[in-house]
Amino acid sequence: MIRSPQTLDRPASAYRADIDGLRALAVLPVLFFHARIPGFAGGFTGVDIFFVISGYLITGVLRDDLDGARFSLVSFYERRVRRIIPAMAVMLGASLVAALWLDLPGELVSFADSLAATGMFASNIHFWRETGYFDPGGHTKPLLHTWSLAVEEQFYIVFPLLLVALTRWWRPHRATILLALAVLSFAFSVWGVAHMPTATFYLLPTRGWELLLGALLALDAVPPIRSRVARELCSALGVLSIAAGVIALDARSPFPGVHAMLPCLGAAGVIVGGRIPGGRLSAIIGSRPLVAVGLVSYSLYLWHWPLLVFARAVSPDGLSITMRLTILAIAGVIAWGSWRFVERPFRGTQGIGSRRHMFALAAVATFLIVAAGIGGHRAEGWPGRLPARVRALAAFSQRSDDPAFERCFAWLKNAVPPEHACSYGASTAPTVALWSDSHGAPLVPVLGEALARRGEAVRFLGKAGCPPIFGIDVSNPNRPDCRLYTASVLRYLDAHPELHTVVLMARFAAYVDGADVEPGAMDEREPEMLITDAGRAIADPYDRRDRYVRALDATVRLLRSQGRRVLIVYPVPEAGVDVPTTLARLARVGRDPAAFTRRRTMYAGRQRWMIPALDSIVSSSGAIAVHPERLLCDAVICRVFAGGDPLYSDAHHLSNSGAVFVMPAFAELLAAPVNH
Repeated sequence: MIRSPQTLDRPASAYRADIDGLRALAVLPVLFFHARIPGFAGGFTGVDIFFVISGYLITGVLRDDLDGARFSLVSFYERRVRRIIPAMAVMLGASLVAALWLDLPGELVSFADSLAATGMFASNIHFWRETGYFDPGGHTKPLLHTWSLAVEEQFYIVFPLLLVALTRWWRPHRATILLALAVLSFAFSVWGVAHMPTATFYLLPTRGWELLLGALLALDAVPPIRSRVARELCSALGVLSIAAGVIALDARSPFPGVHAMLPCLGAAGVIVGGRIPGGRLSAIIGSRPLVAVGLVSYSLYLWHWPLLVFARAVSPDGLSITMRLTILAIAGVIAWGSWRFVERPFRGTQGIGSRRHMFALAAVATFLIVAAGIGGHRAEGWPGRLPARVRALAAFSQRSDDPAFERCFAWLKNAVPPEHACSYGASTAPTVALWSDSHGAPLVPVLGEALARRGEAVRFLGKAGCPPIFGIDVSNPNRPDCRLYTASVLRYLDAHPELHTVVLMARFAAYVDGADVEPGAMDEREPEMLITDAGRAIADPYDRRDRYVRALDATVRLLRSQGRRVLIVYPVPEAGVDVPTTLARLARVGRDPAAFTRRRTMYAGRQRWMIPALDSIVSSSGAIAVHPERLLCDAVICRVFAGGDPLYSDAHHLSNSGAVFVMPAFAELLAAPVNH
């Protein structure tokens, strides 16, 4: 008796329209997340859905071939080459051309490194060592998205051999053994998000369980559901689980770990629920619009991210939501062309070229990709391709004109106690101390030169990530414990009363509100720094501000009670973009760097509570206010370029030229008599 279509159990390798529809449910959230469309904060979980789908489909093919005694490892890899290499090679070639035109030398070196790693299917390892997926700098990496392709290809190097061995020697237990490996990988992932989050996100050992979940479904680890109602419920719960991951998670969620169960179990629910044809929800998922997106999902995934990255490179003010949606639409058109004219002609064993030709083509493509990457690195980004003006502007990025900078300034892991700190100015005992985080570093050499003309010197008491505030601590995973350094500064000041003037300077608001990052980042802010008082974290934002301001006020009053003059340098306006890089890119495309400014409202919004707090402290304590922002900004705009040079070395640190530009703000300090 022939079973009806409603009860026919389809093999895992059979075509299912709902799987193509599920691909659409995977790729669209990723696109919308990368384009920062509201409501898709967890859209990055679409990659996890792809992992489950991939594990399911590939294992279905392998199982059928193994069970039918027709398995060929060479045939398997031929199919993978035909599926992956042609479309990816075209995307990489186009990205290389765009990078050669737009990227500055340092950026092109970074791109070249990632290009070589991508060609060897090791980009996940490369980005693990270079940048976190959600880090602010991640949105400048055109090939960042290839990490997931590397994970899959690494899996497919190992998995077919493992499945062959299990089928030959432990066939009755192959699903059980794979389940054990999946559980081990999942446990490692849960542990890893707390102890090694970046590696856990990128690497195969902590992602393998997602692919193995799909493999287990293909090996009938979950039996077919005969009840139609139960199948519909399974599919519905799967869709809801996927939606919950997209909506509820965000870039700050520990991931993958437990949170990855939402997209992965959701994908599994859709796969299991649609295994027997006839379900209404499966039919909706397998509808023509979703299937159409699913068919081009691979090319769509390949192209959308480089387009967004390169568009942002020439749009320093960021991309509007309309522009971002337009770029996604363009990516869709390119993806259709890639699917129609690149993917389809090569697909399957009957595609263009013989097996030998395909392997030769893959080898040549890989060689050229890797060679281009190595060449770009060795040539230091081919700076000669850029006009001299562009190279000069780019050279300002992260530049320090202080030859003693590295040994004088306490970086995160470079401890420079106050007694070993550097002095700048005249060859006399310092009478002025500049106590600061990294914002004071570019200023102190210029201040020293100005004081030297009066026979005075300044001692630089600076540590990255530590504001000059006593009685409160600041930390996050990337910052040191500041309390010990602050205590050492106060002890040093107590022991040196000749330091009659203390200048306080910092990126004050960032320690409460979080770092203001470049437009276009996948996560709009870096994780907030942890403000603690007496060892206790302060969670409420208003309480955090209040404790922070009171601690700063107490620090100023303590210094004043010691008979010292205190100057408070008001916050330098933050540009929100890497200024030298942005100006160089504008010059590269023929735009005038001098015309690039920032809105004064950006400064007002960023410092909306900090400026009134500083005004109050200055008024009540007798401290002296120093206003660099009055030189950098007028009522409408803030300058980032003057006299032919960038005023910033990055997004918020002044350059040497910027330090010279704001030095008139220190007129009261520089006009004071030598003997205080």
